[in-house]
Amino acid sequence: MYKTQLTRLPVYLIVFVFLLVEASLIINCQPLTFTDQDINNVLSDEPQLLPPRMEWDCTYGFQNTDTANSVEQTSDSGYIFTGKTWHTESYPSDVWLLKTDNEGNEIWNKTFHNQYGDIGNYVQQTNDNGYIIIGGNTVSTGGVDDVLLIKTDSEGNEQWNKTFGGPYGDNGAYGQQTNDNGYIIVGYTHINVTHLDSQIWVIKTDENGNEHWNRTYGGNHSEWGTFIQQTNDNGYIILGNNDTQIILLKTDENGLAQWYKTYGQRGLYYAGYKVEQTIDNGYIIMGYVRHWDLLDNYVNILLIRTDENGNILWMKIYQKYNFDFCWDGQLTSDGGIICVGTTNPPGQDIQDIWVIEIDAYGDLIWERTFGGQFEDCAHSIQQTNDNGYILAGYTHLNNQSDKDAYLIKLAANTIPKPSLIAGTITNLQDYTNYTIFNAKNTILFQLNPLRFNYYFTNEEIIVGNDKIGLLNDKIILGIFNSNI
Repeated sequence: MYKTQLTRLPVYLIVFVFLLVEASLIINCQPLTFTDQDINNVLSDEPQLLPPRMEWDCTYGFQNTDTANSVEQTSDSGYIFTGKTWHTESYPSDVWLLKTDNEGNEIWNKTFHNQYGDIGNYVQQTNDNGYIIIGGNTVSTGGVDDVLLIKTDSEGNEQWNKTFGGPYGDNGAYGQQTNDNGYIIVGYTHINVTHLDSQIWVIKTDENGNEHWNRTYGGNHSEWGTFIQQTNDNGYIILGNNDTQIILLKTDENGLAQWYKTYGQRGLYYAGYKVEQTIDNGYIIMGYVRHWDLLDNYVNILLIRTDENGNILWMKIYQKYNFDFCWDGQLTSDGGIICVGTTNPPGQDIQDIWVIEIDAYGDLIWERTFGGQFEDCAHSIQQTNDNGYILAGYTHLNNQSDKDAYLIKLAANTIPKPSLIAGTITNLQDYTNYTIFNAKNTILFQLNPLRFNYYFTNEEIIVGNDKIGLLNDKIILGIFNSNI
């Protein structure tokens, strides 16, 4: 039985004084320097487009291990990322915040440090052009963590910080500014000293980080929250996982549960890391599914499309190799879905970055991998204002544990404009001056070097969002100025 715990969790608010630690930062921005694999037609029999080109990539690091966990484009068209850094051997990990221009060049960077270690999991630019960081803060030598919320000004200078936690350990996975200029955070809280049992934890604060309410959601399993989004009705959609299933939970604006769904299958492990509300008030869940038994052990990217009540409309998996993960994703401006994660090439004990774009029906549009001699990983992706993409993660510098934070900028995916609607149809029939018999018919035209699905009504042919036109209910051959 899934339940909402309405009693308030005991919370200890502790304000830490974070120190800004100065250290030597090494930045390397350059053109592509590793193997860049083009599209591999392994996932779908449907038409695919060529993947977008890389515009630039940059690494950022001190002398030890540094990672970027979340990236966002800022209002000046630059970028902000947060993560963690061990910039000196004498300190545990620090929250790291770094601002760049639109080409990845550093403008400033800040680290936030306490005695036992911290991590930044998510960053968002706020309405006042400052930044909010959500993460975890270790509060004792025993490794007990609290949820951490840091607010900075536009230059990364701390304005305030808050921690929220019970006696057994907690962490904040994601958060965002809400319509009332406050903040909503999701993560988990351990409910006993063994650290084996946890519940999804949601905290709502005002604009100064003072708690309005907090709620825990738990059933018969250990559960943790991975993502939260304010919905069109000012409620919240919460994504989480338990030991084997994905959890999707809808609440009102006060955090009271309205419905919940679990997605899974016996003998498999399902995990969700991102959910977004769609234009029809449904939801798209991004994550992965693991097949794990005595004979098989492999992982595939998983997408689940639901209606507004969480009922499944479609569910699809995407496989490149044997271990493919989606760690982040987003609905794109054209109604598609972009996912970023990792894939393990066969015969290699390393992982590469993998990016896929899917259309609104779950069919693959393009895919691309980025990887070098050592391990690479991306935790975050966002569509940019030029319709390209920014990726954030880390890259290993050697076969040891040393790694740098890593940003990749992809250009917008431009599609070659077809000049002639003619050529070979899939069934090799000549559809020149073909009379329409059924308004729902779909014709697949062969356009060198790509293929496009065309469907038509009684008035026009549609190519994506582009109208080509008919004459007397017949397809017109000729040259068309398409915008695709």
